[in-house]
Amino acid sequence: MLRSTELGARHVGIVQSLIVTCRLHAIDPYDYLVDVLQRVAALPAARVAELTPRLWKQHFAAGPLQSQLTHPRCVNHNAAELPLTVHQQRWRDGGPQIPSLSRRAGRGPAKRDW
Repeated sequence: MLRSTELGARHVGIVQSLIVTCRLHAIDPYDYLVDVLQRVAALPAARVAELTPRLWKQHFAAGPLQSQLTHPRCVNHNAAELPLTVHQQRWRDGGPQIPSLSRRAGRGPAKRDW
């Protein structure tokens, strides 16, 4: 991707950090990014902190802005008829469980569920 340069690696790290933070707060990263990228131009600079995932969930998650492009899970415009993918089922059920990265009682690293 863009990791072949230092600047590209920095940008990829920022995006990955946003996605992981969204997952930690049980926010669909797609909905978050679509909403934030539309709000950032209209929001006063003094309120830009409201666009962080934690505060965005409190202020805007109930009514996120939608893209005029179709969501990847709604490509055929009959999303209600499509079965949910494993990824969509996880988000419907409260998001993925974030694994613990600490060692458990000397048994090595915690087992990851993703």
